[in-house]
Amino acid sequence: VFRFEGAVALGVMTARGECRLNPGWDYVVEDGDHIIVIAEDNDSYKPNAEAWQPKQLEKRSNASRPIRRMRTGSLRKSLSDAPQKILIVGWSNQMGELLDGLDAILCTGSTIDIYSQRPLEDREMDINSLLQSGRKQWSFEIRHLKADGPKMMSYAALVKLQHHLYGGVMVLADPDLDPATADKRTLMCLMQLQFINQTNHHDGHDFQPVVELREDSMVDHLEVCGFKNFVHSSSFVSQAMAAVIENPSINSIYAALMSGKTNHFEIRRLEDFLAKGEAPPSHVSFWQVADRASSCGDISVVAWTAALCDDDEEAEGKFVMNPKDKVTPREWQPHDRLVVIRRDADAEI
Repeated sequence: VFRFEGAVALGVMTARGECRLNPGWDYVVEDGDHIIVIAEDNDSYKPNAEAWQPKQLEKRSNASRPIRRMRTGSLRKSLSDAPQKILIVGWSNQMGELLDGLDAILCTGSTIDIYSQRPLEDREMDINSLLQSGRKQWSFEIRHLKADGPKMMSYAALVKLQHHLYGGVMVLADPDLDPATADKRTLMCLMQLQFINQTNHHDGHDFQPVVELREDSMVDHLEVCGFKNFVHSSSFVSQAMAAVIENPSINSIYAALMSGKTNHFEIRRLEDFLAKGEAPPSHVSFWQVADRASSCGDISVVAWTAALCDDDEEAEGKFVMNPKDKVTPREWQPHDRLVVIRRDADAEI
């Protein structure tokens, strides 16, 4: 794991063609196994002659108890201790997967409001079909907000949503429209909500919704308007298909990552992996946090918050995947976060 300075090891593809992400420290690599890594390119990394040796984290205070191994659920549903309200504007053909992902991080008692031009009866029927397909009951309440078709993106309609009262807002591209029209509709909605923020004195509310895009051309428009959190769904699908065509075994890796059944993407604080009473270090290297996280369960750290530099103010809030320097300690701030892939402790592999 700590021999690839230019890559992050995630698991193995066994000689039998089985994908095992986060197989655990007790897994013994066998002849014919291939290491699964995140890297810039196939020729951008190579194993070092010797593995990096973990060093004790620099502590500001002594820990009061040993490192705990985190079981299923101890790392989930802990992003907030209180129920949240989430607003979803639009609809998606992947609504089931989206709601499954939200269920993994929201506390019991949370509420999801869906505002869409899709008729209420159709939305309720789709949600019921998802639950009857074998999914477990979600821990949050779903409420369907009525939308008046042609007027649903008007100022008068959107101001009634009171989006500033929600803990998170998602704006989805309409799957029934062509990509260009869907993105224009999304941009119109965002501009209206941003204008509502300004004219109704909600400037203190940091309006950064998660936005789904269908075309590359919309990225520049969103960045000019100050939006940062966008997901280019069509591009994801195209790149995934191209990768699978080049190497069919990658399909099983995507399946393991996206199914949400065994491994989960999570954004975590470093404190989540420290012993009770142990203060976070002032400086830490990427491999130090990767080693500490792996001691708490079957967890791979794949990215962390970009370190702020005097000449790179735009780095704030962005994540760096597979950082080039994994050895040199950097300053760690309270707002810094980690992106991890975690396997449920009781999941079968």
